[in-house]
Amino acid sequence: MFCLDYALSFGCFAFFQGCASRQDIKLRGTENAFLAAAFSGVGAAFALAPVDIVRQVATKRENQFTLATSTVAFSTVYLGAYFYSTENSTPIHKKALYALSATTVATTIELPFDRAKMSLLGGGFREAIIVSTIRLPVATILLLVFDAMIHGGTLASAPSH
Repeated sequence: MFCLDYALSFGCFAFFQGCASRQDIKLRGTENAFLAAAFSGVGAAFALAPVDIVRQVATKRENQFTLATSTVAFSTVYLGAYFYSTENSTPIHKKALYALSATTVATTIELPFDRAKMSLLGGGFREAIIVSTIRLPVATILLLVFDAMIHGGTLASAPSH
């Protein structure tokens, strides 16, 4: 995924989170997290398609409709696994572990779909794995920060006195 993919996926997920909370539907800790994450990936992919110059050029499909299928796969696992596995009260060290795990699995699942990344890196699967591995810490931190943003600015529940 590229920067705009993250932003659009996060935006779509926040939208679904808001809609779900107004309807008293729980996303966090339920299968609904995967559903919202999948729809977030689809929404991001379609929103990105008209302006996705990177994928159009990298896959040599200029002036053609290109859908970021890798964004759908990545977002479904990245957001879905994390929000399925955590609650607001989950301690920060466990959230960090879940975020790293979700990011690692999502990155692995995304690779076969990411033709643009492989094309930009000369078609090499090995190079794509290296680049994807390098971004794991940043993607993990982004997920933790996003969690804090949509849940009141904290990553863990306040300690009880």
